[in-house]
Amino acid sequence: TQETMKGTKMQSEADDMERFIAFAMGAHKDLGKDSAVRALNSNVIQLILLCELTVGPTKHFKSLNDALTCGQARCATVVRVNLEPGLHTMESEAEIMEDSRVVIRPTADAPPGSVVLSSRTGRPLLLVVNRAASVCVQRISFVFSTQPPAATNLKQRCIWVTEGQLLLQNCTVSSDAGIGICVLRNGVVRCEGSELSDCGFVGVAAAQGGRAE
Repeated sequence: TQETMKGTKMQSEADDMERFIAFAMGAHKDLGKDSAVRALNSNVIQLILLCELTVGPTKHFKSLNDALTCGQARCATVVRVNLEPGLHTMESEAEIMEDSRVVIRPTADAPPGSVVLSSRTGRPLLLVVNRAASVCVQRISFVFSTQPPAATNLKQRCIWVTEGQLLLQNCTVSSDAGIGICVLRNGVVRCEGSELSDCGFVGVAAAQGGRAE
């Protein structure tokens, strides 16, 4: 339910705040005089708490999956990934495996509707598999198409959530031969201002305890 998701989000934010306070106390000249945090410089502490990465053809990270699986992202409490405008054709799914909070969004200068994620392998574009993960995707178009057009395929899932939480804000999702969003087991998906269209089987499929709101 919406209340459950809100409560879990509040708990996640409370856990993040505890980490921030712990690092702040550790860095304090008096409170943290015996803390190992004192051995870290400010840049290292910032990397541990917040990781912000940009994905694009001229950037170090060429794909969303590359950014999400890098060591910096896997160690951070909060991960922000900014996607440059254009078509991002993915060779493999972007998989959220860590218990972090992840925000995926266009770069600040990207025009509306200019960031598109597509697949050439038939694998899901986004996969959330960690029960403690909290993922927010903003203003991204997920397009799953097959060439040549295929018959209905229930294994074609544009977004797949088996654990954790996913919030889609002002996104579009289409899966021409299969399912737009598939949510199972302990997964929770919430859509705000988002559109699901042109799905060959169904826009949203929730089963085995998974919830879609």
